[in-house]
Amino acid sequence: MRRLSTLGVIIAAGLLAAACGTSSSGSNNASTTSSTLTISNESGSLWTCNFNPYNLSDIGYSFGPVYEPLAFVNSLQNAKATPWLATKWTWGAGNKSLTFTIRNGVKWSDGKPMTAADVAFSFNLLKKFKALDVNSVWSVLSSVTQQGNQVVMTFKAPAVTYFYYIADQVAIVPQHIWSTIADPVKYPDTHPVGTGAFTVNPCTPQNITYKANPHYWQPGEPKVTTVNYPAFTTNDTANSFLASGQAQWGSQFIPSIQKFYLSKSTNYHDWFPPLANVSMFINLKNPVLSNVAVRQAMAYAINRPRVSSIGEYGYEPGSNQAGIVTPTFSSWLDSSQAAGFGNNYAYNPAKAIATLTAADFSANDQLARLIGETEFSSLFHQGEQESMYLVDIARRVILVILFDNRTTLGLVRLKVKGTVEELARLFTAMFQRDRDSMHQPNILAGAEDEIDRLFQ
Repeated sequence: MRRLSTLGVIIAAGLLAAACGTSSSGSNNASTTSSTLTISNESGSLWTCNFNPYNLSDIGYSFGPVYEPLAFVNSLQNAKATPWLATKWTWGAGNKSLTFTIRNGVKWSDGKPMTAADVAFSFNLLKKFKALDVNSVWSVLSSVTQQGNQVVMTFKAPAVTYFYYIADQVAIVPQHIWSTIADPVKYPDTHPVGTGAFTVNPCTPQNITYKANPHYWQPGEPKVTTVNYPAFTTNDTANSFLASGQAQWGSQFIPSIQKFYLSKSTNYHDWFPPLANVSMFINLKNPVLSNVAVRQAMAYAINRPRVSSIGEYGYEPGSNQAGIVTPTFSSWLDSSQAAGFGNNYAYNPAKAIATLTAADFSANDQLARLIGETEFSSLFHQGEQESMYLVDIARRVILVILFDNRTTLGLVRLKVKGTVEELARLFTAMFQRDRDSMHQPNILAGAEDEIDRLFQ
């Protein structure tokens, strides 16, 4: 399972950003320099002040700043994994076993020690209450047990590809608190106790205040002592708050960002790391969309760079048919192979029309046979302003004539009749000449199957 995610623009004014290091465990070493960071981000509603790290409605405000994972997997660096609450891990038993060594010296924000028992408890909590398992880790897990300061996980099958969801996407919670909760699925967790760099103190419907955790395990962190996160119900108010300098960090969409924001100060910057595609999902049960030629024509007919320019002001590049996010994951894209598929289905309206036309003749040949005809040698599609007349020439070439409402179909047929006959004579002679040396298949017979094979 892969959870789709979206990442907005991250904007930082100045250098007031909470930093996370990877140093060894330590005691209370929070920064003594007083600093405040204000986040401006459109939330659409006031805050509920719920921080359950297993609830998808709350996870964005608790998992990370308050609760932490076993490892940090950086999607922007080819899934580079950095030890976090675990100092190391080892695969075994043919990649069906994973052993994490849990970091010593880590404390919960209430001052009690975090141990391997908390880690094992957190994973088994997801097993007991399936609604908490938002990434379905127990679809691959068989067991999670504590062995001293290690946690051993066994899997139903080799599970290396699930490492991200196991190590990075499961929040570790304190057993001494969560074991007393009767229904953790409905638990609001209004006063979260975690190992993260921040605590929540206080939260109101108008603002979440994060305070530096005095027990944080990373020496000298966090650099920011207070983070204010006001609730904004509209993009416009959040954007104005940010552009006026009242906030230093935002992640909502800003139209014309150069004029509206960046031009106001040399300390204003933006960052757009592509992490996910904007995708279109096709209803394959629809009788029209189930035709592969229609879907291929749609792929050729979409001007992805233009979509990016209009929809996102060109902040991020257009996607591609392979579904691989570029340039972030360009190393995963086989460009030479993609080139064989219409340059990865690059925008080509002529090819889109040709693909539909071939499929159109194939379908109409089947209709012709239903009424006892061998074929329909021509097709006509009438629009309000523009129309299309298509003629099959020698069962090898399709002639397409576009015309508007200033002329008639009869006149078009009359004008092209001689041309069609001459082209048919030339192509027939050419194909006849080559027939002995090479078999030339009928491209219109079974066009759908042929197109399908070409683009698999």
